[in-house]
Amino acid sequence: MTTAVPLAVLVHGAGDTARVWSSVQRLLAVPSEALDLPGRGRHPSDLAEVDLACAVDQAVADIEQATRGPIVLVAHSIGGAVSPPVVAALGVRVRQLVHIAAVSAPEGEMPLAIASNEFANRMLGQADVIEAAVRGGTYVAGPRDEFPDGLRPITDQMAVTRVDSLHLGCAPTTWAGVDPGLPRTFVRPMRDRLYPPTSQMRLAEAMGATEIIEVDAGHNAMRTASERIAAIIDDVVLRCC
Repeated sequence: MTTAVPLAVLVHGAGDTARVWSSVQRLLAVPSEALDLPGRGRHPSDLAEVDLACAVDQAVADIEQATRGPIVLVAHSIGGAVSPPVVAALGVRVRQLVHIAAVSAPEGEMPLAIASNEFANRMLGQADVIEAAVRGGTYVAGPRDEFPDGLRPITDQMAVTRVDSLHLGCAPTTWAGVDPGLPRTFVRPMRDRLYPPTSQMRLAEAMGATEIIEVDAGHNAMRTASERIAAIIDDVVLRCC
């Protein structure tokens, strides 16, 4: 008996937008939807006010608008902080969780700290400065981006990366409502300098990975190894049918 092909829902990492998935999406055989988290792209808002709760709410709303059917949730980097509550909200509709060099943590811990406790502490120690740099602004990463009156355009990707790391990566994780039996794949870029392979093994363990796939790529594997990432996503989604 076959079921509907799940929609691959793609969540970007810190300092990025849905466009980071463009090359992968062009190569996918399965249907896909790339999300913009709040404070950028389709969802301009004050980045200093974007926390994990509003990121999750926006992601769930966008998924509900895109499909009422099954999905495979794919998250990159800081996007992994968003995945547990999104999975909990959508329940059995999520057929598999895929993390690509994505942060994760055991219950109650900070996902960024599992990757690098030093980095997480630095973000927390600089919270006021990080928030001040983006307050009142929304990320404008390209000429197609729009922003409403009352917001200023922010083009500094590093400033956005830092506030995303602070607000998403340093928020405590909860796995409440996530099925312990949910299949989980961790894609491990072996040339990742941001999260080296040893750090990624901690992240894979924290997300309860049932499968680990190594790829010859750096942290932004969606850009540098698009064909390989697309093939992995296709395979995972089609196995769920």
